Amino acid sequence: RAPAVDAGSPMGTPTLADLGYAYVPVPTGDPDDFVLRSADGGGFEWKGQANYDAVGAAAVAWVREQLVAHCGLHAVPCAGGATAYSSSGLKGSSAPLLLLVCGSAPGGDAGVWGRSLCINDSTRSGAMFGYVRRAQRLGWGVLIADPHGGDGCPHAHLAQLWRSTVEPAA
Repeated sequence: RAPAVDAGSPMGTPTLADLGYAYVPVPTGDPDDFVLRSADGGGFEWKGQANYDAVGAAAVAWVREQLVAHCGLHAVPCAGGATAYSSSGLKGSSAPLLLLVCGSAPGGDAGVWGRSLCINDSTRSGAMFGYVRRAQRLGWGVLIADPHGGDGCPHAHLAQLWRSTVEPAA
């Protein structure tokens, strides 16, 4: 089992530990499932919208870190400050490609279906880990878009990612 892990945002956002939380593995043995726990072992506690937003940002930062550490993906800098995540060897691969795109911000983010699910339920329902790892087991390539991570338009990010990464792999 993986130990409880925390990661902070490179932009100075408080970490989960700073906010009194950590993700811990669930006791079921699912290697992709973590739950958010406070220092006393409880779940998330509402302390106002500003705190929720800080916990949400820290949870998203943690998921992004785990896309690299847990899932073995590589961070790919994109135009406008966005960061996509990719498996190795996409260019020139004839394997199927799984392209994952999150929903609307602030809930959706690279690697995250919904931050509220990551906070209030678990990463099994709120993060993309299970999809990534299943695709990897099948020998597929994986590419996770970051349509809300930069200073540009989400559509422009997806078009750029398609031209720079998906088309050359086809």
